[in-house]
Amino acid sequence: MLTLIIGSVHDLYPGLKEEIHELSRENKLEVIHEYWFSSPPHPHTYVPKAVMEMLLDEFHDIEVIIVPVSLKPRQFLALSEIVGDEREVVDRINLLLRIFERKADSYEAKIEVELAQLKYLRPKLVTSLRKALVKERAGFYSTGEMTREDLVRNIKKRIHHLESKLKKRYQQAMKKGEERERRIKTPLIPILGFYSSGKTTLFNLLTESERTTGEEPFVTMASKISRSKKTAFPFDFADTIGMTLLPLQILDAFRVTFDPILQDRVGIVTLDLTRGAERLIDEVEQISSNIAYIT
Repeated sequence: MLTLIIGSVHDLYPGLKEEIHELSRENKLEVIHEYWFSSPPHPHTYVPKAVMEMLLDEFHDIEVIIVPVSLKPRQFLALSEIVGDEREVVDRINLLLRIFERKADSYEAKIEVELAQLKYLRPKLVTSLRKALVKERAGFYSTGEMTREDLVRNIKKRIHHLESKLKKRYQQAMKKGEERERRIKTPLIPILGFYSSGKTTLFNLLTESERTTGEEPFVTMASKISRSKKTAFPFDFADTIGMTLLPLQILDAFRVTFDPILQDRVGIVTLDLTRGAERLIDEVEQISSNIAYIT
């Protein structure tokens, strides 16, 4: 699908441009133009209306508009009205959630991703009177004949149901971890890092495992623990899901994956040195922030 990336230079941080292109490719979106306007984001539409209309006149075949930040519900809806029903507005979180949904391959991951999707979707539904952000995509609920209020109510119930499921899984995971420490008494070292930074490659090397690796984002969507085959003393290493910048309410949905293996531990952080010093510093700060919030 022909895609336009548009954002404010005030929102730029190290690696953002590269990341948005990576996420776009992974979602099979063909970016034909990228535009960064110099003014601060418009509080109501994010993209100034005049700028958006100018770009639509020049690139009238565009099917998808990507905004490289997390849009507020009113910004999403207002921008959707400007670009029209024939075009789709997609923000950075939506790009990530589409990848998560497609690659979730474990019971916990599927629950976590659905919960994150619903937490992303709900405020947009609450804000909207005519748009529900719900189209015929797997995992995102179709409105059908339901009213907006009915859909919001059902989503709220579904969120509560999924949170209850994850709470039970979280308690089971914490109990399993405590039993493992009492029984095995082998240090557990989590391998952490942003997506596509070599975590699973290092895990396979240390444990002689054969987990799937790849250059595309979020190949690993479930944690795994294995005993080291390369160290003089016994260590267990945990391969983890790649981290990235996420709103806290969405990051919270993945607590059951991270928290049990991060408690009071020394970890290894992998970095892709081709990404440049500024981006790596930002990644380390974000990893530290994620760990502090989750634990």
